[in-house]
Amino acid sequence: FDWITITGNDAAPFSGKVYSMDVDKDLHYVADGLVTHNCWYAVKGQAHWSGDRKQVTVWNIASKGQDAETIHGTQKPVECMKRPMENNSSPGQAVYEPFSGSGTTIMAAELTGRCCYAMELNPAYVDVAIARWENFTGQKAMREMPHV
Repeated sequence: FDWITITGNDAAPFSGKVYSMDVDKDLHYVADGLVTHNCWYAVKGQAHWSGDRKQVTVWNIASKGQDAETIHGTQKPVECMKRPMENNSSPGQAVYEPFSGSGTTIMAAELTGRCCYAMELNPAYVDVAIARWENFTGQKAMREMPHV
């Protein structure tokens, strides 16, 4: 999933952030204002849809009440990754996150019983993701030595 910021604006902005899975247009509207982010979604090969077929492509997800203060510049609410994870995988399956950032996908995997294989190049954001996971689970993260 690749969340991108919509650059065009011809309406008054919404007071909070609204996230969208719709990729057909650059601008998407909801009753209260402008949708501020898009997510490009693609499946290689055959998709394994597990979600409700009645879902809409514009998701209204509140950013207030997140599990952690926003420390990362583009931190998303956990629900932004939880929904697509539940739609396209089953508990116990692995998900891959090559750009972990603040750990939103890690948190969604924890909530939904998935195993998240996450990577992040910036050590400061690795620390943010670890602290976020520890605060959520009440557990202490441990670095495992690689298998030789």
